[in-house]
Amino acid sequence: MGNDERTAGSGIESAVSVCNRALCLVGGTRMISSLLEASTEASLCSSVYGPALRSLLAEHPWSWCRSVEALPPASDVSVPGFQYSYGFPAACVYLHRVFNECTENGAFRQFTVGGKRMIFTDLFQAYAEYTKLPAEDVFPPLFAEALSWRIAMELSVALSGGNINKREHLANFYREAVGHAAAADANECMEVPREWGGEYLRARA
Repeated sequence: MGNDERTAGSGIESAVSVCNRALCLVGGTRMISSLLEASTEASLCSSVYGPALRSLLAEHPWSWCRSVEALPPASDVSVPGFQYSYGFPAACVYLHRVFNECTENGAFRQFTVGGKRMIFTDLFQAYAEYTKLPAEDVFPPLFAEALSWRIAMELSVALSGGNINKREHLANFYREAVGHAAAADANECMEVPREWGGEYLRARA
């Protein structure tokens, strides 16, 4: 099943449809069918799509692409000042917190050791909560709309003859779209207050 068939009526958007929406927003008249096709529009979209996506992912802890993972111990690597070392989650774009059964939000540092990104903390059997880069180019509608505005903002200078004012104009719409998307995302999850570690400690009392 192709992207167009898969996304029709499903509430998600493909990378190509997001870029085509961006081209419309910036006043383009030519749409694309693939980010790899031989056209100026596809080349520009391909160059800005990844950075635009990462920038938007950094704007808010989006619940739909947030993940929790037990960190793999890396006992062969150590840094002074920290008791434990762990490997970095492969799919992580932005790390929000490191925690375990007893500590909701532990102190940690990130370092690159031997070419590998690592996490160092004093937490035993630590977990990481992070934003992951989506495995497929599928997004909730309001997130896709915000991403389209971001891409349009980045495309505007190249496609409008260097018009900086147009970029600033689109940036205002982008910020508004991010606000709507973030508010909708926040409404889809509810934080339940709890005494962190209480159940864990009582079970061991």
